[in-house]
Amino acid sequence: MQQTVTIAGNEYSGHCILTDTRLFVYLDGMSLMDGYAIVSATHALDSILEKSYGRETTYTGYTEIAAISAEYGNCNLVLKKGESA
Repeated sequence: MQQTVTIAGNEYSGHCILTDTRLFVYLDGMSLMDGYAIVSATHALDSILEKSYGRETTYTGYTEIAAISAEYGNCNLVLKKGESA
């Protein structure tokens, strides 16, 4: 079953991992620059929808990029909740 992440209405192959203070977003087969362009757009991070193994989870309030990296041909993001969230 495919895992997808929807950001700003666009669906990408990937998944999320939520910790106490951070949301890790893994975008499969995406360059660092393409991933940054997607999440840096105005209101792109207002809501992130993850579809994983038949379950849907919506993440809101994670509006700050804490880190971004590229590894194994993927774009990896670390997001945190904004001050107003």
